[in-house]
Amino acid sequence: MNNIDNDQPNEYFKNIFFFWKHFNAFTSSEFSRESMSLEDRKKYSIFLLFGGDKDYFELGSILQDTQLKLKNSGNSQVTVSELIQPYLDYGKPISFDVKAIARSVIQPIIKSIALVLLTVFIVSIFTKGFEGFSLSLPFFIPAAFFILICMKYLKLVNIVSKQIIKYDSLKDSGLTSKSQLKQPLFQWLSSNMEGFNRGKIENYLTEVYLAEKNIEDEKLEYIAFKYTSVVSSSKDRNGKTTYETDTYRGILLPCSGLGKLAISPDKKVKSKLTEWTTVSQDFNKRFNIWCDQEMDASKLLSPATIADIEKFDNVLGSLNIFTSPSGDICLLFKADFEEKKSQGKLSLSEPLAFLTSLNEDNSSPTLTHVLNLIMKLMAQINVDKPNPIRDFINDLPEENQPNFKPGRIQAEGENAVERFFSVMPQLMEDMKKAKESKK
Repeated sequence: MNNIDNDQPNEYFKNIFFFWKHFNAFTSSEFSRESMSLEDRKKYSIFLLFGGDKDYFELGSILQDTQLKLKNSGNSQVTVSELIQPYLDYGKPISFDVKAIARSVIQPIIKSIALVLLTVFIVSIFTKGFEGFSLSLPFFIPAAFFILICMKYLKLVNIVSKQIIKYDSLKDSGLTSKSQLKQPLFQWLSSNMEGFNRGKIENYLTEVYLAEKNIEDEKLEYIAFKYTSVVSSSKDRNGKTTYETDTYRGILLPCSGLGKLAISPDKKVKSKLTEWTTVSQDFNKRFNIWCDQEMDASKLLSPATIADIEKFDNVLGSLNIFTSPSGDICLLFKADFEEKKSQGKLSLSEPLAFLTSLNEDNSSPTLTHVLNLIMKLMAQINVDKPNPIRDFINDLPEENQPNFKPGRIQAEGENAVERFFSVMPQLMEDMKKAKESKK
């Protein structure tokens, strides 16, 4: 669909009717997590429906396609060059002009406001109230949706640039996002290791990554994750609840060699295992130690290992060391393993310079520190070879998901209206599936 001539009044009403007739398609065009053909995206673009610039629509489509590639690139096979190539091929400025966007907004907004005021005025004459506002919603919502998309376009170049930077940083560190493992991995950690119940309100994983790294000619396949505990809540004068959270990064290496053990400086960590102390009084003041078998603790915590743990604790911050009953090693710490690449003034607005900047390797030093410590721990307990990561993942508990539960749908966007529209396609699809399952 090309730009529509909105000069004729009857064309505006046709557009409004077309929007509501295909409401789900319009929300999917802008917010769906699934790929949509270019023709369908044109047909159901609220931006084009109200006369937006076709070049801006094309650029917006390229940016949204990049976001979909990033969301669906769980195997990290997409290269940064492949992500940026469409912007090099575009051949036009990678930016949205505020004045041009504003000009496309003015006409439909004026019409919508006029219809809203007219509806409210007419109804108020007969009802002596303002019930007419609800009758004006069919005109108000499409215009609000259109404004939202225009605002989204203005921010999209910067947002996608940051997303590419994060993706490239993860690739440099060998991290591949595996969000589907968040719940089953947390269930396993809670059942097999100490230290994952410190939150008084809630505990959960926010990110999970699979990774591999060569350290001292040894290939380590491991799991990296972010663990958050909600430790307290409070209400302000307006009754709004705020939560205090405590966030750690974690590395899990499936292996064997020890029984269940916990070493933690965090006073919120409690354990029913046997308390144990080392010969180092300074270490005992800093860390609490629990073990299932005292022989395991004495085997691990040699004077050399104690010195290593103290050294890496200063580097990583609040270092926790846990082992499962089968000997899997988990480290929790405060340092961020997602290396921050400095965006500076470079972004997709200068695609070639942006690509050149991202091509510089920038692997995470935090991960290097953690894996070096793990190698030292493995040597101390005589672990010859870690267990296969694939076997560990296959043994994780399965997540039981109900057929339909709206609360599980993840809203996206930077404001309430954008998050509302983002859940609509998935919400309607899930409701349809739930209805069909009852038949």
